[in-house]
Amino acid sequence: MTSIVCELLDEYVERKKASLGDYTQDREAQALMKVSEAAFAEWDNEEDSVYDSL
Repeated sequence: MTSIVCELLDEYVERKKASLGDYTQDREAQALMKVSEAAFAEWDNEEDSVYDSL
């Protein structure tokens, strides 16, 4: 019984590690997009509103 529980725990830990890695990558991507948001804010102008509906 102990070996079954250990195996289940190992599988659970591996799944959590994988999902945590995905979460970390998502957070890093969000942070990068947030940094670049300020750089692109100055590009927003009224003439570009023509393209908003495309």
